[in-house]
Amino acid sequence: MGEALVELPVKSASPSVWSERYDMLDGWRGLAAFVVLLHHVSPIRLGAEAVILFFVISGYCITAAAEAALRKGMGFRQFMLRRVRRIYPPRIWRRSRSWPFRGR
Repeated sequence: MGEALVELPVKSASPSVWSERYDMLDGWRGLAAFVVLLHHVSPIRLGAEAVILFFVISGYCITAAAEAALRKGMGFRQFMLRRVRRIYPPRIWRRSRSWPFRGR
């Protein structure tokens, strides 16, 4: 009997298809950060390994972001300014919220 074949669309593996975010790596990095938290609040002692994993993944993600910025024609200065604008506002906010509790 005549079975109909269904063709699925196939995407090419060109760089423009791949997302600039690494969702799976973000998940692993988050898990590593959670294990470090557990290291500090529970008897689980895997913090050192989790920190190493976190740094390795973070280094890869930062390198990939820097290479993507280079491909877009962005210079080192622009890349670093973009990172500072993204990283420092939450950091400053957190510090301002924790300042009253310092030294207690």
